[in-house]
This record gives sequence, C-alpha cells and structure tokens, in this order.
Amino acid sequence: LKAKNLSPPRQSVAVDRAGKEVSRRGLTLWEIASQVAHYSANVRKDALSGMKEFFSLHPTLIDANVGPVFEKISDLVSDQDASVRKEFRTLSSYLLTHADKASLAPFLDLYLVHVCGGLSHLQDAIRSSALVLLDDLVPLFPAVAAQKSTQILPLYIHMLSTGEGGNAVAASTITSSSAAANTAAAAAAASSSSSGRREQLPRLRTMARSARVAVLRSLHAFLAAVASATAKANGSSNSNGKSNGKKELGRREE
Repeated sequence: LKAKNLSPPRQSVAVDRAGKEVSRRGLTLWEIASQVAHYSANVRKDALSGMKEFFSLHPTLIDANVGPVFEKISDLVSDQDASVRKEFRTLSSYLLTHADKASLAPFLDLYLVHVCGGLSHLQDAIRSSALVLLDDLVPLFPAVAAQKSTQILPLYIHMLSTGEGGNAVAASTITSSSAAANTAAAAAAASSSSSGRREQLPRLRTMARSARVAVLRSLHAFLAAVASATAKANGSSNSNGKSNGKKELGRREE
C-alpha cells in the first residue's frame, strides 16, 4: 500500500472555512460575545479580551457591530469581579476611540444608563470603575454629557455624600425630577415614619481621601465639558439666528 501526502489549502488565521472573520482561536464575533454572560469570571474576562482581539484583526467591522456589542456587554459595567471590569474598560475605551461617532450615537444612551447604574452602586469599587468609564466618555462626547447632565450630576453628589444624611441628599436629588404626586407621597411617608425610612437607607462607607479627589477631578472635567458643549451649542444657535435676521432684513429692504 502506498500513501500519498495530502496538501490541504492553507487558510488564513482570521477567516474560517465558511469565509467568516474569526479570532486567532477560530471563533466568530458572536461566538465570543455569547460567553460574556458565563458564570465564570475568567470566561467573561477572556470573552472581552477576545472581542478586542477580534476587532483589532478586523477593524473594518467595528462600525457595523459596535452598537450590538455595547448592548451585549453593558451589563458588565457593574460586574462583581474587578478583572472583568478592568477588561471591560479596555474594550469599551477601544471601541469609543475607534468607532465612527455616527455609528455609536444611537447606543450611547443605553451605555450611559449602565454607567449611571454603576455610579450609584453600593460597592465603592464598582462606583470607582464606573467613574473611570464616565471619564473616558465625557471628553469624546461632551454634547451627550451635556444632554444627560441632569441625570449625572446627582450621582456625583451621591458619591461625595456619606452616611445616612448623604444618602438622603442623594436620594432626594435623584428623585427631584419625579412627578409631584410621588414627591408628596414620599414627604407624607417621611413625616409619618422618619425613623423607619432612615433604617431603609443604605449606609455608604466613608470614602478615602484619594477617592474623593478622584471624584472631584472627574466632576471638574465633567462640568468643563458640559460648559464647553453648552456654549458651543448656544453660539451655533445665536449665529444661525443672526444669519436668519440678516436675510430677513435684506428681504425687507428689497
């Protein structure tokens, strides 16, 4: 019997047999993404790093997939494992800086909902991780930060407040935009059972000085970005108004 050598065609590391783009491990993007909800923190972390690797191999696919990817991974903003949150920050920062802003815009509101949820979390470590995510977002999308300032500013107050009194201030600030009926009901409940309400409010641990400094620096950058975006928007509207006024005056003179 004689055996002949087989010479299968060589395949690219980045493309599977069906012609789909894959990672170095031979997985498609959504095969990797399916692992972000795994019970193992190591698997979730590897999934996030695998997605970043995938996009680094196939950068032309970022714009088409960045929105669905953020929808898939945003729950990990408040992941209990620090290594997962760190890998999430690496991936999100990469996508925010490499994706087209027009492709990202429809999904930023949902992303900010998860970031704000992390900022109001009871665990200091998760709040700190979410704060870094917000710091990454604000310089790139100051207009979005300005639009969401009424939701984000109370969270800064929340983080800078400690103990029962601080939580009461944060809670009242966050719920200040609720309906008048809800406010009245809350006031009635507070007057009738103030001691019971104090017991229900979660008590935050006192923040370390370094953590307070980090929050204050973040708040300063946030306010500066909001002020700049607001001034730019007002300047644009004023210039448009003046232009329209000149056109109208020209028509009247004619």
